[in-house]
Amino acid sequence: MNPRKKNQVLFAFALVLFATITVVGNCNISTSAASAKASYKGSYSCGQNGKTLCTVGAIGPGGGTIFFIDYHNQFASFNFLEVAPVGWQADRSTADPILPWCDIAGVVTQPQVNNWTNRAVGKGPKNTSQMLKVCTSGAANAIDEYDNSSRTRVKDWFLPSTGEMILLANNAQGLADLSSTEYWSSSEFSNDGAWVESVGRGYQGSAAKTASLAVRPIRSF
Repeated sequence: MNPRKKNQVLFAFALVLFATITVVGNCNISTSAASAKASYKGSYSCGQNGKTLCTVGAIGPGGGTIFFIDYHNQFASFNFLEVAPVGWQADRSTADPILPWCDIAGVVTQPQVNNWTNRAVGKGPKNTSQMLKVCTSGAANAIDEYDNSSRTRVKDWFLPSTGEMILLANNAQGLADLSSTEYWSSSEFSNDGAWVESVGRGYQGSAAKTASLAVRPIRSF
């Protein structure tokens, strides 16, 4: 082959190869995962000094422990979930309080209790708000008292939904001093019962609202 023609062919091949590599690189820039990563890298509100990148196990803005990060932008209203620090209750006990879900049974506080509506990740705040409209004492009321006390500098704690409780049990064992026992979720099961998460054994079930089980608040940001 003519040397000049051979060089032209090699140059053309190099241009095609370069264009292919460039297109692949540009395609990756627009993915949701890349956007989530960029958003995540912009969050420096964790750690003792409030200037540390938020990671699972890091100290959150509320003084608790980060246990979930929305890497893939699944949830529009938050990027992180944080569980309250041990000793959050008034007596500062290292064991979470054992409380009823609600002091009033026989009343449905949440609509559509028999589907995933009130059990999904992200439903904890609304569930807790609905509980407070009916219950005069119990899990949600203890968290509301904590929210309005000087023991916390943030004021948006809530009782986790079943989905949020599953994430907490799966991700925070060994990180947040959770007890190996049954914890209340904020998700209602029926007019007389609510959903329960067994931390340590990893199962979900239901219990009577007047039964006394462990309680730990979480928050989203």
